[in-house]
Amino acid sequence: MILRAFRYAGPSALTRTLCGDLLSAREYALLLDAANIGEMLAALRTTSYAAAFEETGRRFDYAIRDRWRKNVEKISVRAPGETRALCLAYLAKLEFEAVKTLLRGIVAGVERRRVLAMLPPLSAASSIPLNAVVAATDLEQATAALKETPYHDAIAEGVEAAQAKPSTGGSGLLLSIETALDRQYFARLKAAVERFSGAERIMIGRIAGMMADAENLIAVERLKKVFQLSPEDAAPFLIPLGARREVSQRRALHAWNDEHPASDGRDTGASDGALRVLLLRALNAEARRLLFMIPFHAGLPFAFAILSDHEAADLIAIHEAKRWGFARKDVPGRLIRASARAEIGEPGV
Repeated sequence: MILRAFRYAGPSALTRTLCGDLLSAREYALLLDAANIGEMLAALRTTSYAAAFEETGRRFDYAIRDRWRKNVEKISVRAPGETRALCLAYLAKLEFEAVKTLLRGIVAGVERRRVLAMLPPLSAASSIPLNAVVAATDLEQATAALKETPYHDAIAEGVEAAQAKPSTGGSGLLLSIETALDRQYFARLKAAVERFSGAERIMIGRIAGMMADAENLIAVERLKKVFQLSPEDAAPFLIPLGARREVSQRRALHAWNDEHPASDGRDTGASDGALRVLLLRALNAEARRLLFMIPFHAGLPFAFAILSDHEAADLIAIHEAKRWGFARKDVPGRLIRASARAEIGEPGV
């Protein structure tokens, strides 16, 4: 315990300092009460997010997510090796998202400038050769440009899977590649979890499983609505990792709709998207528990990475709601960190 405290003293102190910068329920309420984007930004500039907007000309979502990326990297640098690997494995979601965005843009024939504008913030150490990939005119050229990166094998695996079972029409190739990339991401996260032992491994592994559950819900909604796949045909496109769901349960999840109980037995009465928010809120609550269970452990930086990620997603959701003129009462149901308490200004992490 003494050795653990020594190893985690620095990163734990930094983590708790950064956790203090997370928005309070009162601050969430101020953002929700804002009449328009201008008022929302003015309210946000009174918080720790003010520095994120010092550089002009950046998209709102880019500025928010870039702040999150920098904070997680800041903690990772100070964390012990296995915890650094865990935080960076989680943060790698930005690179995987960038690869998928690039491939989608190439397949759709989107102009290079627009593709670059859609990319998430990336570290200076990113392994993606942006210029070479964006210059590609088809998927084959893009795959060749990514040959020396960690993503090439997943892309090759996706191509092979699409050729073996072309059940999704013309979009099947891209879907198979994206599925292979998602699986590679979670395989990396799982490998980082397996470097731990005992209670740490159990706690962190549960979090990773809940992340996979939420990701499968996103896939389920897309496979049902866009590709109209049956549960049997959809199963290969789901991540074989989860906190509670075996293969049969993942298939049952695919068959769920708002007229029947969800696959975990709860009659939520919610849409697929709303059920995903409920799962992410459960994940958020689990991450909050990590902050208080043990004074010094790997879960602290990992929990912050998740909580601040969810907060960034909430801010982007509020911004989009203001942009499209959503009624205030319709916004809290789309948020992860904010609960009903945020509407009445009760304190909360």
